[in-house]
Amino acid sequence: MMIRVAASLTAVAALDCRLRDHHQLSPSPSPSPSPSPSSSSSALCAPSSSSSSSSSSSSPSSFIMFLGSGSSTGCPRPRCLLPQPLPTTTPDPCCSTSLKANEGDPRNNKDYRGNPSLLIGYRPTATTCTETTCTTNTNTDNATVVIDAGKTFREHFIRWAPSLKSPRSISKVDAIILTHEHMDAYGGLDDLRGVQEHKVTLPIHLSPHTLAAVSRTFPYLIPKPLKPGEVKRHVASVDFKPFSKFQPFKVNDLSITPLPVVHGEDCTCYGFAFGTKEKVLYLSDISRMPQETSDFISSWTDNHKTQIDILVLDTLFFFRSHNTHFGLKEAEELIRELKPKKVFLVGMSCDEVPPHDEANALLAKRFSDIETSVELAYDGLMLPVDL
Repeated sequence: MMIRVAASLTAVAALDCRLRDHHQLSPSPSPSPSPSPSSSSSALCAPSSSSSSSSSSSSPSSFIMFLGSGSSTGCPRPRCLLPQPLPTTTPDPCCSTSLKANEGDPRNNKDYRGNPSLLIGYRPTATTCTETTCTTNTNTDNATVVIDAGKTFREHFIRWAPSLKSPRSISKVDAIILTHEHMDAYGGLDDLRGVQEHKVTLPIHLSPHTLAAVSRTFPYLIPKPLKPGEVKRHVASVDFKPFSKFQPFKVNDLSITPLPVVHGEDCTCYGFAFGTKEKVLYLSDISRMPQETSDFISSWTDNHKTQIDILVLDTLFFFRSHNTHFGLKEAEELIRELKPKKVFLVGMSCDEVPPHDEANALLAKRFSDIETSVELAYDGLMLPVDL
């Protein structure tokens, strides 16, 4: 199925980049713009416009928040921000999205993207909200989890995690989960010591293969006795917990199931399925769905009789395919097969995908024949979800 794009400068630039470069919210697609990240947190507890000041509404306290939604390179690409060599006087057309991503405050720019990372806030209690306040009961089974701590983890955690307001505010991180052994997934592990509680060891759930890669890159994070003459150094205190495919593990009372997917034929990456009331499927890096994982998803959804509420899906390119990631064509095939309620695309190449709003307009047109809402995620996007 082909996308028909108007002959705008951005579309021409994207197609031109396709030839030159051989490498690299509103839940429904309505015409009204999505709320900005800065405004979404302040509106978490606001009732609908039809509510009276004396009424209250129930809202799930649990949530997911995109700390990062871009590719390994992120957006903007640094090269695109450098001065153009003379006698060039016009911007490189392959830098159109990068230039937009560099405009203004990143908190208000949906084209500014870091490495894929998801913050999960599990709050298994009901919340009652009025126009001005929200109240909730505390629960020791609450869990705050981060999937992937890549190269941009520190910057984006500082930017977005403190913006969460009660009852979704976080005071600590209970666990880290790693999808695979690439630096955009674990390159920020050294920064965990600035995140974890004092004298509290932080669990890191990962595959044995990823653990081997982490051990080579960060040997000082692997707990071991000091040798004679060695000095104790203050680094992140972590406890690596290898998982097995399809075997659920728990962070406090939140159950998470690791699902193997192909991320290039030489790499196994892990997606994750979680949520019992509402189901979330997270697939941040995928080029092919193994049959065993497809079978699990079918069983998890009772042969697709139960809808996946939120699918987070890798989509590197819009206009061509790639050998280690889904492009839009492959993403569309899986979306139409699974028929989830909402889809949020992540991992977008900075300058081979149109700017955020233009991309969402294309997606709305492309998926107008189905009920599923499909749009780009963006850094700072927070979604209430009843886990």
